Amino acid sequence: MVDATIIELITAIFTVLTVISATIAAFLSYHSIRKNIDSIKSQVLLQCLRGYINIRKDRTEARLKKSEELCSNYYSELFDLHWTEFRLWRLNYIDDAIMATWLKSRNRNYLNDFLIAENETGETVEIHYKDMWNNVLIEDYFEIDDPFVKFMKLAYENKIQEALKMKQEVD
Repeated sequence: MVDATIIELITAIFTVLTVISATIAAFLSYHSIRKNIDSIKSQVLLQCLRGYINIRKDRTEARLKKSEELCSNYYSELFDLHWTEFRLWRLNYIDDAIMATWLKSRNRNYLNDFLIAENETGETVEIHYKDMWNNVLIEDYFEIDDPFVKFMKLAYENKIQEALKMKQEVD
């Protein structure tokens, strides 16, 4: 008959090996999951960039044709993309460091961006990002209590750190 001590020793060794195997498996799973998350984040950023490039093509067309309607459409599409990017950031698909740079760009857009077009009487007019943003607010394009509206207001006021704190706020 096998001695009880030997059985206990074999059981202990088996338990230690099982724990080590489980730890290694957990470690490998974590890194695999982490790699998948990073891959998903990269894909999200790539899609946002593709969307932005397509919208910039619309800007070029609006600028070349000097069309008020095309300028308006460009800004509407741009604001829609901004809304999507904001939502993706709040879902942790976009890192805070990237969003901080994004916020600074929105501030520059708000202060400086415009397109030149001709109105229906043929006069040259400047269509400013800032005015188009204010128009979408007046037209209730976004709900007034949408956190995105507050977020963009903070961006336009260059309150980057305060805007980044909105990630934790609940809708």
